[in-house]
Amino acid sequence: MSNPLQLLVTGLTVFRDTRYSRAAALTFLTCDILSNFSDEVKHIWKARWTLSKAMYIFARYYVLFYLSFTLAGKKYRSVHRNLPDPTPQWRIIKMYFSCKGYYYYLTLGNLAHTAVVDTIFVLRIHALWAQNRKILIFFSLLCIAEIGLEFFGTFWSGREASTHAMPAFLPGLQGCWTNFADPKSLGLIAWIPCSIVPFLFFVGTMIKFRESITFPGSRQSFFQAIRDTRQISPLLLVFVRDGAFFFFLTTLITIICTFLSEYQKSIYFGPSFPWFASVYSVAGSHMVLNLRREGAGSGRPTQVYNVGASGTGNTIKLDPMSFKKGPTHSSYDSTVIMVSQSHERTLV
Repeated sequence: MSNPLQLLVTGLTVFRDTRYSRAAALTFLTCDILSNFSDEVKHIWKARWTLSKAMYIFARYYVLFYLSFTLAGKKYRSVHRNLPDPTPQWRIIKMYFSCKGYYYYLTLGNLAHTAVVDTIFVLRIHALWAQNRKILIFFSLLCIAEIGLEFFGTFWSGREASTHAMPAFLPGLQGCWTNFADPKSLGLIAWIPCSIVPFLFFVGTMIKFRESITFPGSRQSFFQAIRDTRQISPLLLVFVRDGAFFFFLTTLITIICTFLSEYQKSIYFGPSFPWFASVYSVAGSHMVLNLRREGAGSGRPTQVYNVGASGTGNTIKLDPMSFKKGPTHSSYDSTVIMVSQSHERTLV
């Protein structure tokens, strides 16, 4: 089998697998939306319009639209059907700009989605660290640098891909095709920061959780502190559970996509990207929805410090992360929880 023919067969196989992957990711995302839709209506749609609500809706539904659009994409047809006989040159120009716009849409649309989800991540880590300004500045600058590098890498790759693009060239094929392979691996400029940033969010979450379940100055190990703690605030658990799970998941999927973006000239990157977009959509939206769901019936979230079974009743006043007014004060055998009332700021 000749090399060009082998490339064509490989391309058709990857095209088929990419469509299967998009269909699977779309099914997964649709099931997740439907299974949480009642809570979404209650806690998101019925709430007043805020920046966090707008970010939630974009993070939640952009990928649903993107997967539906790319999965149902039709091969190019000239919009000037009423013309008696459009020239071949005109057809070529229209097809070229059609594919060019398609690649720009994929590049800039997905970049905007990543930026919105990163903003949600920053707000979550900022809230977990009790509105610590240094944490806000650090992660904000980190995400700005990530988005800047991602824009450079993805826009350059998308632009070059669009110049080599053509509409589907065989009957039954859809969308725009390109034979472009990144010779300078500039795509790594986008993917490496995209892999590092969610990992740092994960580390920041676990560090704060470690501080929250151990008495200041304690030499207990992390797992020993978890074992000795009798009671932890439900809202703190939501912060830590969502942070640990979704930050780890986004780190994992970006590492996989980073590897596939360079493996075999990126030919297997297509089937993996729908899952990258879906994971970011689920992570960003659930970090907002789960917190509002838990906070709707709770008082102020707290930090929890283990003081040992022989505690003398000393209390620790903590900076709050609040959803609504109303102090809460609970004590347990080995845990003291004290909630401060000095702030009334509502979280995402």
